Amino acid sequence: AEQGEADLQHLSQLLGWSNLCGALGLLTMWVPPNVITIAALSLWSWGGFFTTHFVSHGGYNRLDKSGRYHSRRFAQGSQWQRLVDWFDWVLPSAWHIHHNRRHHYKVNEAEDPDFLERNFE
Repeated sequence: AEQGEADLQHLSQLLGWSNLCGALGLLTMWVPPNVITIAALSLWSWGGFFTTHFVSHGGYNRLDKSGRYHSRRFAQGSQWQRLVDWFDWVLPSAWHIHHNRRHHYKVNEAEDPDFLERNFE
């Protein structure tokens, strides 16, 4: 399938909604435990993971002329850029090694870190 400007706009829209959820979750943290904060922070975390997964695989490398969503630049370069792109405890470089190399090159083999059957033995 061909990618185009609509795909890039869709990505921006997803990031916008995800960051809005993050802001809502952070702004309502002072309220006693509530469903809004929990849902908003969960959606923010999921949105960051979802976006990083596809960007990390190079899904937007050729499409985005600015380079913002290039797999080698996303969430890298400065602490601020990392915070803005992917607010997660996993470093992008660690994700590239663990997921892209250790997982995808060894899917369902004994060396696959995500091989659930082995992990639950």
